[in-house]
This record gives sequence, C-alpha cells and structure tokens, in this order.
Amino acid sequence: MSENIHWRKLQNNDFFGEYVLPLEGTGEMVIRILNVEKSVITNSEGKKEDATIATVENQKPWILNNINQRRISMALGSSNVADWDGKYITVYREKWLTAVDLIKQKTQTVETLRAYYEISPESEKALLDAASK
Repeated sequence: MSENIHWRKLQNNDFFGEYVLPLEGTGEMVIRILNVEKSVITNSEGKKEDATIATVENQKPWILNNINQRRISMALGSSNVADWDGKYITVYREKWLTAVDLIKQKTQTVETLRAYYEISPESEKALLDAASK
C-alpha cells in the first residue's frame, strides 16, 4: 500500500508549494523567511517573467503572489520586505475556486499555499524556541 504522499511531491518541482504541507492534521507548517527579492523566472509556458521570490529555510524558493505578500505584511506588521528576513510565519493549504473556461463558465477547485494574516501560536512558539537557542 502507498504511503500518504501528495502527488506533486513525485513531480519535478522547482518551487515551494502546498504539496510540501502534511496531508494529515491541520496541514499547516511554520516556515522561516530568510530573504525576499525580485527575480526573473521561467514560467510553466517557458516564458521569462518577473516574480517576487522568498528564500525559505530548508525549502525550495517560494513565488510570492500579491495575496501572500499582503498576508505576510499583515502578519509581520511591516510592508518592508527587509523586515521579513529571519521571521517565522505559518502557511497552510487553501482550496481556491478558479475559472477554467470563462465562455463555458466552468470552474475547478485547486489547492494553493497561503500565509496566515497574523502570527499563529505555532509561529510564535517557533520564534520563542529559536530565540532561546
């Protein structure tokens, strides 16, 4: 019998995503942002585009969309990305309804990685544990 593994973990993934979160329990994970910067990436269609990339401790780089940038800003109390360096946040898996075909009005639900709006108790504990070392 197969173990509980998200199917995307079996793919060649260049970036941090919801597939790294545990399938059991709350599906949350406390992560540490090492730094955030603008970078040029190659998208899934092979085109180059600018992206905001967070370097996450012990994980692949995370492409930050506007929603997650806003939520991290709210959680950490600063819009200055330099203030995010070394900070802990909690991320979770969220189901997101997206349009597949606007003409036929078809939609699908996809899973995405989201940052909490505020510092969760798990993030606060990780921060306190790190400070006590």
